[in-house]
Formats: sequence, C-alpha cells, structure tokens
Amino acid sequence: QPLTGFKPTDQSRWAKELAAVLPINAGPRQADERPIVYKFHGSLGEDSGELIVSEEDYIGFLDTLGRNRKAGVPTLIQDLVVQSRLLFLGYSLEDWDFRTLWKGLVEAVPREQERTSFAIQKDPSPFWVRFWQKKNVTIYNVDLYEFVDELRERVP
Repeated sequence: QPLTGFKPTDQSRWAKELAAVLPINAGPRQADERPIVYKFHGSLGEDSGELIVSEEDYIGFLDTLGRNRKAGVPTLIQDLVVQSRLLFLGYSLEDWDFRTLWKGLVEAVPREQERTSFAIQKDPSPFWVRFWQKKNVTIYNVDLYEFVDELRERVP
C-alpha cells in the first residue's frame, strides 16, 4: 500500500487487475473454490529489497486512511472485506494498527451487513476475548502453527 494511499487512477488500475482474479459476488465460496487472501501489512517470507517505513511515514498513512477510507485499501478489496467472513491469522488483536484497520474497514459497515469473523490466538486474555466478541469476532484458542498445519491438510 502506498504511504499516501491509493489515488483514483490507482483504484481504477487495481480494479481492472483484480477483476480478472476475484469473483464478481463475494458471497460464500464454493467447496471447489480457493479462499481469497489479502495481506494487509507485515512481511511474508524474505524480502528481495529493502523498504524502510518510518514512524512518521506510518502516522501519515493512518492520517490518509482517516481522512479518506477509500484511499487506504483498494475499493474492490474493501467491498470484499465488507461482504465476507474474515479469518485473522498472525495478528495480535491487541495491536493498535490492526485495531485501526478494523475500525476503518469493518466497523464502518452498517450493523445489518456485519458478518461474524474469526481469529486464531494462543491463550488470549479474557479481556480481549470479551472485547472482540462485542465486535462479532470469535477467537479460537489454538496455536497458529498447529492451525495452519491442520488447514494445509484439509484444503488442497
């Protein structure tokens, strides 16, 4: 994601590129369909180059997101997030950047459009379990690596 958000021209480009691989309707996936995975932030594997994001850069990005939610994440992805059940893997649900993304993308959804979401957390505190239950997120007390191993066995 660009630090200054996605401009309208970027949104159009992303919409065209993503339309080729994403379903028109974000309804429940069929048994033979692969899940849609969108990585919001963080690292995945080893990076081939260096990227340094300062605290000031990150605050600027959050400011952009706060002023214009549509600039922070491609619109097509936002629409899918709103219409889908979410499974959070590898996130600390106590983390303020995760909570900022949640507030900006999911809490903005009208109550009648809300979906139950799920998170995998090892030994979450009772406070955070209650906190997220109120936000319609069910936390499963499972080790992430064990969950992923089981998922890998069940999903081809």
